[in-house]
Amino acid sequence: MTERLPLRQRKAERTRNDIIRSAMTLFERQGYVETTLNQIADLAEIHKQTVLRYFATKEDIALALHLATLEQFRDALERPDRVVSVLESWREHVVKWSRRIGANPRQFQFGRSLALNDRIMGHMLLVERRYEAMLAEAFSREAGLDPETDLHSKLLAVMLVAGNFSVSSECYRRDDAGALESACTAVVDHAAAHFSR
Repeated sequence: MTERLPLRQRKAERTRNDIIRSAMTLFERQGYVETTLNQIADLAEIHKQTVLRYFATKEDIALALHLATLEQFRDALERPDRVVSVLESWREHVVKWSRRIGANPRQFQFGRSLALNDRIMGHMLLVERRYEAMLAEAFSREAGLDPETDLHSKLLAVMLVAGNFSVSSECYRRDDAGALESACTAVVDHAAAHFSR
């Protein structure tokens, strides 16, 4: 049986989720740039100072979903009952993400507004680096190699993550939600055909 979190911690988690949900609603409705912290606080029915207690900046709120997605991928990789390879796990992750975003016009437009914002993209690169490190280590472990010296796994991870970043950014730039899934999976399939062990 899972242990229940203390009341204070459950309330904090609810407030954090309310802030994220409110922000995403506003980002999708009126755009990232046009949304203010005051509007997010109003929609979440809390004070702006409460928002700032949970998130230092609007960028942190916008990236919260990306960080949650990263943690979901980490959990999938670390599952003891995982039967697919690391590369196949990554492909499943990419398909799930790109299908969800590409099929929802509001989410795609939100992603597009982030991709066209240089300040957010700087923050996104930090998230991408975490994906690269996670993948590189998982590839090395899977091959029975030392992650510190395994250059092949590091390069494969960089290719997958940067490739996904590049083609999804291009889909956002062209405002082409329909191409997102095929573009992102093409990167994984190319890596599988030419660079995997």
